[in-house]
Amino acid sequence: MPIQDLMRKRRLQWFGHVCRKDEEADIRRAMEIQVGGKRKRGRPKHRWKDTIKTDMEWCGLEKEDTDDRDRWRCLVEMKIRQKPATRKDRSGERFHISFLQWNAVVLLCSLFLPGSSPVGFVTGDRGLNA
Repeated sequence: MPIQDLMRKRRLQWFGHVCRKDEEADIRRAMEIQVGGKRKRGRPKHRWKDTIKTDMEWCGLEKEDTDDRDRWRCLVEMKIRQKPATRKDRSGERFHISFLQWNAVVLLCSLFLPGSSPVGFVTGDRGLNA
């Protein structure tokens, strides 16, 4: 797995962890704090929130998905594994997820989310029948 994907995966996992915390928890309040005042002139500083927003858009995830830990982890894993097919490797060649890798993801999802359809996650259907 490329380092960019690993970093994105860890950021999204941490984001899910923080979102599941109680609203009064210090870490949650720190994430949601709005700082008053004006910024200096020039290009705005890139914040952690901006990075998370970009990562979630890139993966096609929503904040509401973080409520269920197992589902969130499975979604993050699947979305990160799907996306490399659109990028190039070091040699400049396009690479695709192998059939064996895809089967491993499907197996993991079926273990964590019984009754859901891993194919549904790919097509955009959340897949849970509940």
